[in-house]
Amino acid sequence: MSGLVVDIVDLPRATGSVKNLQIRTPAPADLGTEVIGVPEGSDLALDVTLTSMDDGVLAQADADLHVHGECVRCLRDLDEDRSVRIDELYLFPEVIEAQRAEGDEEAEDLLAVGETTLDLEPALRDALVPTLPFQPLCRPDCPGLCPDCGKRLEDLPADHHHEVLDPRWSALAGLLETETGQEGEQDAPTSGGGTGLMAKRRSAPPARTDTEALVYRWGPSIDAQLLDLALTHRSYAHENGGLPTNERLEFLGDSVLGIIVTEYLYRTHPEVPEGQLAKMRAATVSEPALAAVARDLGLGEFIKLGKGEALSGGRDKDSILSDTVEALIGATYLTHGLEETRTVVTRLVSRFLDSARTRGAGLDWKTSLQELTAVHQLGNPTYEVTGTGPDHQRVFTASAIVDGQVLGQGTGSSKKVAEHDAAEAAYAAILAARGDGGLNLPGVNEALRADLLTGQTSQKS
Repeated sequence: MSGLVVDIVDLPRATGSVKNLQIRTPAPADLGTEVIGVPEGSDLALDVTLTSMDDGVLAQADADLHVHGECVRCLRDLDEDRSVRIDELYLFPEVIEAQRAEGDEEAEDLLAVGETTLDLEPALRDALVPTLPFQPLCRPDCPGLCPDCGKRLEDLPADHHHEVLDPRWSALAGLLETETGQEGEQDAPTSGGGTGLMAKRRSAPPARTDTEALVYRWGPSIDAQLLDLALTHRSYAHENGGLPTNERLEFLGDSVLGIIVTEYLYRTHPEVPEGQLAKMRAATVSEPALAAVARDLGLGEFIKLGKGEALSGGRDKDSILSDTVEALIGATYLTHGLEETRTVVTRLVSRFLDSARTRGAGLDWKTSLQELTAVHQLGNPTYEVTGTGPDHQRVFTASAIVDGQVLGQGTGSSKKVAEHDAAEAAYAAILAARGDGGLNLPGVNEALRADLLTGQTSQKS
């Protein structure tokens, strides 16, 4: 259970009743935006006051936290400590149900008081995200990166420049081997047939411009300007004078994708409850799923990236690929409307829709493990995580501890992935030893069997 879930059993429902508490807990995942936020596992400190109201519980808190991100121009790490104020009214379930019955479209977005608990995480997220900079900068006049070598301009001398290569040899610059033994110099033929020194530049190929090939794979045509915008990553925009980026189209496409997938799952699985439908949708529109769609399309080679981002492997990053897919969905919607876009989306994510029931279950093994330990009265699982390797290639190993014993281990490139795999391994261990206790969680055991059959389950301990 998250450390931001507080017990309200001892808070009387009588209006005006107050409970004060202090919380010190590791930060959960995804507390922020794509470019800046609170690192998972970092320290959170909250001074909380809960007040009973007529229609719910008023949560007020001052949260002290650490924010980490990177400058969008030069990619320098940004770190700061800050405080956030929470003022959020959690409504009693019957109040929300009454508003829903009256047709209030915003009822679904209201925060609800739990039976015995209150989850402060969504309130903290809602209070924090608007305070974060949309485009974080290390300083307002940051000059950014050199477009040729990708190094920070402020770290380079004022006269920094790159030799303009003879066009006859520039295409061969990345193929010639260094003969001088010094980085940055290599031999190249001269016009007289001898050899001379030619600067060796680390470069990445530009984005493909034959976008008609991409559109053919995508399906319907897309307005040319919208297509160009959908393929423009912010790193390219910043290096080229602050051009518009694909982020607004991504925002639109995310919503369009959500409604298409939600309606499909609703109509296709009438017997599945709301909570499981939410997991199935999350699995279908997840970053790895959309990145897989992008790779099927060969999308990465068409994305316009800044030189620094391209050199760091940006064309194959899940986050960039999935965001660009959403931007293309948004562009298709603006060009053709919902029905044509529905046809495209359904075709592209069909394999994820077909396996949504088991993928949805496998998306949240930590929750499934917690439910299983509860039914067997084993207490809440905890996780111990260690990391090895350099910062840019960090590998984390997590142990899932249940009732004082390590029942599962997992590894991954993030703490979240490692804990997820450890939770799955622990779930399998308890299931084998004790059964599911009558839980019959929809899709969970099927997801576990699917992982076992494909050899993806972590080795059980």
